[in-house]
Amino acid sequence: MSYKSVIATLGITVLCIFSSLAMAQQEGKSRAMDHGQMSGGMMGGHMMMGQMMAQHEDMSQLMSKMMQSMAAIKAEKDPAKLKALLAEHAALMDQMHSKMMSQGNMMHDMDGKMKNCGGMGASGK
Repeated sequence: MSYKSVIATLGITVLCIFSSLAMAQQEGKSRAMDHGQMSGGMMGGHMMMGQMMAQHEDMSQLMSKMMQSMAAIKAEKDPAKLKALLAEHAALMDQMHSKMMSQGNMMHDMDGKMKNCGGMGASGK
């Protein structure tokens, strides 16, 4: 083998080794980032769960107020007072509608995030 072919072979070998090491390092960084995103997602999931529990409590309290309001409407005989009670009940219904729409949007956003999550494809459902 000539001197030039030994140098060329050695050069190609070194190039292959460095490219393999670079690819391995890049893959390691990618895995670390994926793990970081998973940890952040889990942390976000716990925060989301707390937010959902708080919203559930708010909705329960609002529903209780609506039930009390409906009972008062059913019991009231005076038309003037009934009109005021109906206005209060309408305000409670508006609050309920607003909260439900907000929760629906949050669930829609969460669904989109889960679909975009690496491990939650079609098999995650």
